[in-house]
Amino acid sequence: MTTDSRAEFAEAVLALVFYVLYRILRALIQLESDLFVLVKKALLYYRKKEVVGGDQLEVSTILARKRFHLTDLARDVDFLSFFEHWESIECLEDPRWMVYTVTRKHAYFVKMPNSSIEYAVEDSAFLGPTMFQLADKVARIPIDAFIEQSRAYRNFKGKVIVISTMARSGSTLMAKMLQATDHTRRDILVFSEPDVFSVIATMIDDFSGIDLWKGRRLLLATTRFMCKDQLRDQTVVLKMKSNCTRLVPHFHAVTPSVMHLFLARDQLEHSLVSQMLFAHHSPALFKMVLILRRTSPALCAWITTWCQYETRMVNMIDPRSVLEFALAIVCRSVIDYKLFRKFFSTPIIYYEEMVSETVTTLRRIFSVCGLSDLQIPESIACKRKNSGNPLGKQLSSEEKAVVKRITEMIGFYDSLEKM
Repeated sequence: MTTDSRAEFAEAVLALVFYVLYRILRALIQLESDLFVLVKKALLYYRKKEVVGGDQLEVSTILARKRFHLTDLARDVDFLSFFEHWESIECLEDPRWMVYTVTRKHAYFVKMPNSSIEYAVEDSAFLGPTMFQLADKVARIPIDAFIEQSRAYRNFKGKVIVISTMARSGSTLMAKMLQATDHTRRDILVFSEPDVFSVIATMIDDFSGIDLWKGRRLLLATTRFMCKDQLRDQTVVLKMKSNCTRLVPHFHAVTPSVMHLFLARDQLEHSLVSQMLFAHHSPALFKMVLILRRTSPALCAWITTWCQYETRMVNMIDPRSVLEFALAIVCRSVIDYKLFRKFFSTPIIYYEEMVSETVTTLRRIFSVCGLSDLQIPESIACKRKNSGNPLGKQLSSEEKAVVKRITEMIGFYDSLEKM
């Protein structure tokens, strides 16, 4: 281990210590806040015979915010907050309130500085971290009330399109190309990677505290609240993280009007290299995640959501290196697509085809989204502006051997063939 590596790892250990201290402090403050809420409810009942119903939002002031890493999925523990007041569920009609995450007991909303339309992919490439960083207030509501109250938004006012993705497949570029067709956001509004759907995907994958029926109702309620500010005849596009591909049959079961697209790389190696390059920007983070998982999976899940992102695949592969961890993250979505391809509105869309055969590929996408071919030039201009540099790294022969061994073990197609 080099001197720089030691320094980076020491920083990661220090970050871990600070995060543990934050979680302990947050637990104490949350306990005080919950006790304060109970006392206020008791006083209201004994003085005025008023009962705070389950349809009341419990609004809290955010005192501090912290994640182990910015790329972790949204959780209720992200905010150190204290109860402020109750508000009627009708306050969610304010477009500044956006659904943030869910747990087995509560759904969480955050109040943003601006209307939800201001957080389209052009301004927020990754909605989860944006909500975490900019939220002014946080509110929670019991999960059953969340599901019931979503009925107020049961009728979508326009199309809803879900884009499922293979990890590191250039999906953000595709989302920006779609949004580039309408800078007013009146006709099409693209949200990029709201964390709440990934959280539901992890819950449904291992049925952690919810059964299939409730998981699907939770998915439907979340979709309704995500689209609550939809304008008439507006198309809302939800570009998902890669672990949400498994949600497609559940979407179809509860809201079959939602249409689905799938974007991937035409070679597994391209996504793996991109994922590894991303990991190399935070090498100590992934070393720490692997160490935590080997030490205690429960502790790892308490600290970070990275191993929960693809729990089943991580358990199957049991990664010991960044490459093996990248395989666990990348492969599952493609396997899910093969299982559920009948639910998709068009055959798989390859990033490489979107770059080399842009017009033909965009016509396929536009036909699903209800966009005119006359808007293709705006998308092409966006592609030229936002396209990244070609990947400079290739897998070594040893790394390719690891890929071959693991893809055979998990039933993935040969890494160098088109799916």
